[in-house]
Amino acid sequence: MDLPACLKHPEFLALLHQIRTAPDQTFPRLACADWLEMRGMGEPARRWRMSLVTPFSRVPLPAEFTLQGNPTDTTTWRVVDGFLHGEGTCNSDWNHVAIWRPSPRVVVASAEDTLSTVSNYGLIGLDLSRQVERRALPMLVDSHHTKLLNYLWLDGNGLIDEQVRVLRNAKGLASLRALRLGSNRLTAASIAHLMDAPWSRDLTALELDENDRIGPQGAQLLGRTYVFPNIKILHLAGCKIADDGALGLAESRSQWMLEELDLRNNGIGAVGLRALLRGGMFDSLTRLELAGNPLTSSAVRELVELYANGSLTRLGLADCWIGMPAIQALAMSENTSSLTDLDVGHNGIREGRKWGLKEEHIALLASSPSLARLTKLSLAGIPWIGNVPGVFSSRPLFQLKHLDLSASRIGLAQLPTLLESPWLKGVQSLVLDDNPIGDRGVALLANHPGAGQLQELSLARCGLGDDGLLALTNNSSMADLRHVDLRGQEFHPDILREAVKPLGLAGADYLARSF
Repeated sequence: MDLPACLKHPEFLALLHQIRTAPDQTFPRLACADWLEMRGMGEPARRWRMSLVTPFSRVPLPAEFTLQGNPTDTTTWRVVDGFLHGEGTCNSDWNHVAIWRPSPRVVVASAEDTLSTVSNYGLIGLDLSRQVERRALPMLVDSHHTKLLNYLWLDGNGLIDEQVRVLRNAKGLASLRALRLGSNRLTAASIAHLMDAPWSRDLTALELDENDRIGPQGAQLLGRTYVFPNIKILHLAGCKIADDGALGLAESRSQWMLEELDLRNNGIGAVGLRALLRGGMFDSLTRLELAGNPLTSSAVRELVELYANGSLTRLGLADCWIGMPAIQALAMSENTSSLTDLDVGHNGIREGRKWGLKEEHIALLASSPSLARLTKLSLAGIPWIGNVPGVFSSRPLFQLKHLDLSASRIGLAQLPTLLESPWLKGVQSLVLDDNPIGDRGVALLANHPGAGQLQELSLARCGLGDDGLLALTNNSSMADLRHVDLRGQEFHPDILREAVKPLGLAGADYLARSF
């Protein structure tokens, strides 16, 4: 039993209710920990036991968790990495929060107030993504107020190597376990600074996405170090490490015990992937992201054939230049039997391309016993041409909960076939972004019984107007719908304002500013 299933189990929910009813009592929390541990959830059980000395919100929460009460309009609540995340001002009540995102932006003048809030509420996480002035960073990380922080997120702040050197020398990061530095301006020198940090040996998650100056040299430095022995999550998407960087990682002297590795959009080809396979970096993975790398089918086939431990649950192969050999390997190998989440999108037929995925490839995936456990599948960017609609008319062996068909040329003519498809039975989250559906298509979707079970629906950039939005809000047959993404389209402010709450519109906060 995996963690999401555990968190939804009636027995566990009953224990959770006891904790909420009597948050000061230790027995319900111990019972939760024992219950999880007996089902193989050792790490979550440890975190529950740690919660005995902290408020209830410091323990993992199910994604469906909603804060009871009436928070102010200026406060945003969500669950991030299993913890309750709150966004708002220093003077809000953060008793229930584990990870806090200050608002407005943290500058030198407001750094002390931010530190006081962190200390007063015993927060274990600080989300400063796109929220901190560089001059304020030394004040924040070199304070005794931050010594309990496990999570520090600094994405998108324009940080350079000098700020990472500040982090390296910070005295307030002794408890740091997860560090995000994505979308900054870091180079290989930042990797060297991180390697020298006294707290680096305790890191379990390091995310460096979209720092394209890291390059092969930074990846080679990572491969030459023993410094990160406890890393479970490593993100290097968009760091331009190329094959040379992959070779450096593959020659690592560290005994990698990674559970999640993200190498998207790095220019890694077949040579780099084969080196990583030989280097053992994939041996303990449960999630692997390789999208946007020109891997070719032969290298992906080797990945599937050599990956024999059966623990991989997520595999991202979008836009990886794959064709029939890779699909055959995925569909026919016993090594893929643990997969629950597969992305092969944006590998479809294109003008001038002699290869690409089409109906026979989709049919092969759908009829594969090895992929019977799939609950999430992305076929984004694979056009509905030829006999693709016919494939969707037959029942697949898997039962999906999430299906991504964005940018698939699905219009009003193709929509009935999709809505009547056995593929949609049980699907709770459907992504149809960038398809020419229009208002008439949305009205058809809203009134079709095949969409009645949907809880999440993404229709970004689908040519919708006010009539389409009204069709969604005025339809009682989609009673379970609680989250709709309508970004990239314009609506009348009054109609949009009325739709924000019932539809849980994605980006509603951004849209509301235009009212």
